[in-house]
Amino acid sequence: MFMLAQFQGPYTINPSFEHLDHNILITRVSCVQDWGRLMKQAYDHLKPSGYFECAEFVIDAFSDDGTFKQDSPYREYINNLNKAGEITGRPMNVATSLKTWMKNAGFENVTEVVYVIPYGPWPKDPKLKEIGRWQYVQAPEGVEAYGLRLYTQVLGWPESEAKLHQALVKQQLRDKSLHIYGKLCVVRQFSLTIPLQVILLLTVAQDMWSMVGSVERNERKKSGARCLESM
Repeated sequence: MFMLAQFQGPYTINPSFEHLDHNILITRVSCVQDWGRLMKQAYDHLKPSGYFECAEFVIDAFSDDGTFKQDSPYREYINNLNKAGEITGRPMNVATSLKTWMKNAGFENVTEVVYVIPYGPWPKDPKLKEIGRWQYVQAPEGVEAYGLRLYTQVLGWPESEAKLHQALVKQQLRDKSLHIYGKLCVVRQFSLTIPLQVILLLTVAQDMWSMVGSVERNERKKSGARCLESM
């Protein structure tokens, strides 16, 4: 059973369901004012054998070969996002703090995995190259979605100037000579007391979800084929 609720408010759970089996938070940056409180609520309403996971991007970019300049539009964009998050009281760059917050809330057996997400098909590793191809397409599309409102309503930029600057950011992200990557932090608590049957069920569900995602990716691949063929 899935329930829809305001995740920052008090948890209102149907009395017939005392606690939750699963609680997953994905890319909630700029949405949360008190992460400690949110983690504690998740802990208090999770079954002892339950599963809790957070996945957030580090709001930053990295380069190992110097192609990402500190005076570039994308660097300024990242700095502006983090500045706006601090002003609103909803910090953006929280990924590296998730593990600590989970432990402070009472979770045990907390693990953290950091995934490298390249921006573009420049890596030699085939898997990273494929991820980079998709990131090359989708990252520019998210520039205004993440930043336009923060630029205009929090930082006070005129809309025309905000769009002009973010157009430069998109242009930079499409530069194939730019070898940058992001980091995705996935932090989870998986109790060692979970029955094997539940683990197998979760594995099957994950495989089914992957199949659905594969179909969706194939459909997107058809629509984005022209862009990808040029790389």
